[in-house]
Amino acid sequence: MGPKLNSGMFFISILLAAVTMSSCGTNTTTKKNTTTTPTTELQKSQQSKVLWYKGFPASPLLIYAFMPLPGERPVTVSFNFFGGHNRFFTEHPIDSTTAELPDGKGRFSYTLLGQTDNKIYVVQTTLTKGSYVSQALLFFSIKDHVFDVDNDTPRVGSLITLERFYKLGSKQDAQVAIAGNKITIDESTGEKKHIEISTDNDNTSAIINDNSYPPLGLAGSTVEKDWREADSMFYFHRSPINPHLLDELNGGLYYLSDGPDTRVVDIEYGTGSKKYENHLDDKKTSFTTTDMSNGMENHSSFSYEYIGKTSNGVHVVRAALWGGGSGVWGIIQFIRFRIRKGFDCDGTPKDQLLMCLERYSGDGDRGRSTININGNNVLIDVIQRNPDPESPTDTSHIVEKF
Repeated sequence: MGPKLNSGMFFISILLAAVTMSSCGTNTTTKKNTTTTPTTELQKSQQSKVLWYKGFPASPLLIYAFMPLPGERPVTVSFNFFGGHNRFFTEHPIDSTTAELPDGKGRFSYTLLGQTDNKIYVVQTTLTKGSYVSQALLFFSIKDHVFDVDNDTPRVGSLITLERFYKLGSKQDAQVAIAGNKITIDESTGEKKHIEISTDNDNTSAIINDNSYPPLGLAGSTVEKDWREADSMFYFHRSPINPHLLDELNGGLYYLSDGPDTRVVDIEYGTGSKKYENHLDDKKTSFTTTDMSNGMENHSSFSYEYIGKTSNGVHVVRAALWGGGSGVWGIIQFIRFRIRKGFDCDGTPKDQLLMCLERYSGDGDRGRSTININGNNVLIDVIQRNPDPESPTDTSHIVEKF
């Protein structure tokens, strides 16, 4: 993980977000900015290659965050497109669509090839490290979405969702054509391939149980059994939900000050990923990591406690995050398990069990909230301990309604 966290950064970010939302309803006079930022020829030549949405470009690190480890399947399903999060910025940009990855992982770039009639964005990616080259096609939908911090501070943004993932050969000779809702892929690496993909049923984010409880039409299926285990016990395949996946929904320890940007993860692919198998404790509800970034030995940890669920199936989880400093941050996560009709990497239909972050609430630094669930309401008494023993303890009362 990264450097030690500033103990005030997280709640400053939440405060700024709240101020921003409250100021949207006020009448203010703004002086018109008459200056313009010059556009270089490089920027002009890249305009058609960049994935844009409502004037916002997608960082190459945002696209890279969807990429699985070699030989694995994508874990992340949806991100907040307008996050502006630090994890999506790089100190070593090459241009608008290319960046040097941190920790010597190579160079990553993407190119927007176009979009289908039903607004599926087709993106081709290239990862290069020495002589190693890996390419893939990613199929995205982007939709407006309201992100809840709590009942009082909704944030309007957009959700970028990975609809499909297709692994390409390494010789960079794939020819991709888009016509209507059909994508044609021709590769001549080794055995020639000609593949046609129809996106007629994409861009629906086809959630079978979008707040229906329990899911319908899946009785006896493997994914339905997995869903029942997760929904009744907060387990997957007879083990607690992997804490790395819950940390992913927080945005990771290093980026705690940003707040969550990951919104949806695939539990099956995440549980089976080598990325999330290390450093677990005996109870498998926490992990501790050590890295040597910035020439220093950095320690961090994440743990969670399962509280319970509301009558309509929202699970309540208390998480504790430590980034190596004096602060131990508390986050309360509100989670649903959903099932989506998706696709495996070879294009075959596959029902996916998804873990979705519905909302989150801050639990303070070294705080210890009292959390009670009453029907579809979650009652939270946030007890914020002051580092100064002579100072009073702060307490606030929150009601989360679902």
